[in-house]
Formats: sequence, C-alpha cells, structure tokens
Amino acid sequence: MSATFSEASKALHDNAELSAKVMSAGSPAERAEILKAAGIPVPTHADVNAYHASLSDVSGAGNTNPSIPIAVGCSVAAASAN
Repeated sequence: MSATFSEASKALHDNAELSAKVMSAGSPAERAEILKAAGIPVPTHADVNAYHASLSDVSGAGNTNPSIPIAVGCSVAAASAN
C-alpha cells in the first residue's frame, strides 16, 4: 500500500467530519480538493489500484468501510491539480 493511500485512509478513519465531507462530495475533483484543504495527500488511481490488487489473494474479505476507496478514488488529473 502506498504511503499516500495509507495516510489518506488513516485520516478518513480518524476524522469522521472529514470523512463525511469527502463522502458528500459530488465529484472526484471535489474530493481531491477537500483532502488537499485538510493537508492530506491525494492518492492517485495507481495508489488505489495497488491497494485493491493487494486484496486479490484474500478470500472472503469484505470492505466494512466503503468510504475509504470511494473517498480516495479520484482521477490522476484531479489529484495533481493545484
């Protein structure tokens, strides 16, 4: 798991208000802006895909907190926009 993805995941897990803001965002670009404003690095598609690939060998696993992949799933262009 990338450091960027890990940091974003932890921040969303630890801060319910931030997680709610990210979950209510209407677009990947808006999610990225919320994370940036909070000082959290925005994971790229490659970061998110690497996380999902790391779960491919897990049998019967389920994501009990769907906000994390949804929250950080943004386009590379949105993630790199300043």
